[in-house]
Amino acid sequence: MSYLKEIILIILFGIVILTVVKFQIYLSKKEKPFYGLILPIFSFSAVLSGYLLLTPASFETSENFTTDMVVSEVSEDDDMIPEEIPPQISEIREEKMDADMIQTSFIITVMTGNIGTMILLIIYWFQRRKRNLDYELKQMQLDEL
Repeated sequence: MSYLKEIILIILFGIVILTVVKFQIYLSKKEKPFYGLILPIFSFSAVLSGYLLLTPASFETSENFTTDMVVSEVSEDDDMIPEEIPPQISEIREEKMDADMIQTSFIITVMTGNIGTMILLIIYWFQRRKRNLDYELKQMQLDEL
């Protein structure tokens, strides 16, 4: 049953991606060039605002990482019986992000998060170039007449 949910999510995700690509092609073919830049600008601003709003200024680390549950027995019905383990007291350190960590995380986020933006810009560039070539061909045909 869980495979069906995953397949439906993959299909829906594919439909959304195809719709965005088709819409980008449609907007890029418009007469005014700004229309084709709407989706890339929206995509870039979403990634940038997501980085600024969701990046923590500090984070906690622990030397003794353990889980709260351990499977100790398996019953006759192949059901796992979880056993609670008392949490161990470990030293937790809070580390502030320095300038290098912030710059590195920003660069990685911008590079990986804007892959979709780059694809939208490539679609825009190809469609605008194709539109300009078609326009030039029409002008040449009109001049020949």
